[in-house]
Amino acid sequence: WSKSTAIIYVTIAQMLCGIAKDLTKLGGKTVTKLVTPEEKQGALFKLVSYITGWKNSLKGVGYFIGAACLGASDEWGFYLALGVNV
Repeated sequence: WSKSTAIIYVTIAQMLCGIAKDLTKLGGKTVTKLVTPEEKQGALFKLVSYITGWKNSLKGVGYFIGAACLGASDEWGFYLALGVNV
């Protein structure tokens, strides 16, 4: 494949995966809301916001550590990322 064909292919694949993820998340939230009693909706909202905030904080720390590793050494950052994902 040429470089431009590969970039277009990966971009389209990521777009489709993002749409699928959003639809899955939307379905999960809808079902959870439907099966949660009305009086517990507030507690559910607090729990979801807490979990989402925690996830986003960890994500930010991961971006910071990854950038620091790649800034220190491309090879070291690569092997660290590979080790974390395996």
